[in-house]
Amino acid sequence: MGRYAIKRIFQGLITIWFIATATFAAMHAVPGDPLSNEKATTEAIRKNLEARYGLDRPVFPDQYFIFLGNMAKGDFGLSFTQQNRRVNDIILKNSQFLNSEEIVGTNKRITELKSLLEVQDRHKIHRGIEALNDYTRPFAERVMDVAVKKALKGSNIN
Repeated sequence: MGRYAIKRIFQGLITIWFIATATFAAMHAVPGDPLSNEKATTEAIRKNLEARYGLDRPVFPDQYFIFLGNMAKGDFGLSFTQQNRRVNDIILKNSQFLNSEEIVGTNKRITELKSLLEVQDRHKIHRGIEALNDYTRPFAERVMDVAVKKALKGSNIN
């Protein structure tokens, strides 16, 4: 029984490593970079942001091993889209809105959309975006409902 449990744990760790590595590779294979949406940044600001997020280091081995080491510690770093917020905090804040099935379904649609981006067929990409949008709409509605209730708490609307 003990050998079986150890074997299963080892297999689970290998699976997690494989998925993490595939995700890391996919994120670095898509065109552009996380800072490409920054509006009106000077070269100095861009260099500063690259250093802050570790994007100025070589992808392999530096970024990859930092990624694996941080993941092993449960530290997913700073958000690229929400300034000065840790990804762990964002996940914890919103985890109440998603169950595990929804997380898997959302990740599946994101992966499908990433593969469609490689094909560069705008109609297929549009359908992929629509599929992700339709699937995540209930999640967005739950988040919005909570935010509106929180904003209106204690208010009397007549």
